[in-house]
Amino acid sequence: MKYSIGRLAFMPVLLSALLLPGPALAAEAPATPAEWSAAVRKTYAEYRSMGAEFDQVFVRGESGITEERQGRFLFQKPLRVRWSTDAPFEELLIVTDDLIWQYDAFEEIAYKAPIEALDDKNAFLQVLFGLSSLQDTFKITIQPDRSGDDGLAHLLLEPYEPASSLMLAEIWLEPKTALIRRIEIKDAFGNLNRVSLKKIDKNPRVPAEAFTFTPPPGVEVEDRT
Repeated sequence: MKYSIGRLAFMPVLLSALLLPGPALAAEAPATPAEWSAAVRKTYAEYRSMGAEFDQVFVRGESGITEERQGRFLFQKPLRVRWSTDAPFEELLIVTDDLIWQYDAFEEIAYKAPIEALDDKNAFLQVLFGLSSLQDTFKITIQPDRSGDDGLAHLLLEPYEPASSLMLAEIWLEPKTALIRRIEIKDAFGNLNRVSLKKIDKNPRVPAEAFTFTPPPGVEVEDRT
């Protein structure tokens, strides 16, 4: 079984007026897909770690049912991730150097898997960790300004190698910093993920225990290592 952080809306990713500003890149916003790709890569190359609170809206394609979640997200290069949902119930995804933990408090079950089970086609992880550029991964189309964009640049991203967890994406970025402020991801099942991050911490000190997990007493553990 492959684990896709994309399906959990890891890249998610970013919207909020509370976001910290990114590094200034130029007096004017990028004007072409190639310039946007280079600007995003430059911005995220300066992050060794990042933390933020998030709001997530997940719309099921089949039923139209909407689910909302809130929590906190943390990552540290080269590839450590903690994605914890606080409301409406506790969920946790942890990616370490060699393991993946996925915990559902409501179901009282935890899954343990080797790092090799991580979906290697997770395009946004590749971009944020500096393993690829937007232009290498997506066909980029700059969208015209529209109401609701809040002055942000709007890009449509079509993956060259679509995966079930990512068929199409849209991102909104700060024009002069190329910091991603909002993201929407559509998967092969018609589901739509909208994620916003707020109170972003750039390069926070990350305690080692942030990427450890011990199943609570009574929780069933399904070990796939």
